Amino acid sequence: NAISECKKYLNTTTPFVLAILDITIKDGMGGIETAKILKELDPNIKIIFSSGYLMKNDSSTNKMLYSDVFLRKPYKMEELSVIIKNLIED
Repeated sequence: NAISECKKYLNTTTPFVLAILDITIKDGMGGIETAKILKELDPNIKIIFSSGYLMKNDSSTNKMLYSDVFLRKPYKMEELSVIIKNLIED
């Protein structure tokens, strides 16, 4: 899973710099919980939440607290490329 993979590379010369997480995972840990743990492991990791469901970026739900960007599905590769480029260069 994403957490165990990220842990493998912590404190190495090639840590994870970005994770794309689906908000809702059937029968599994969702993106929000995963993002929280990833940010605790590495506060510098960039998180993109992706979902086919419309989300409000509103602090009362705290859903976007751990995310740098929300990308609604379906999306085009060009959109994802621009977002990743902007996050990495930031």
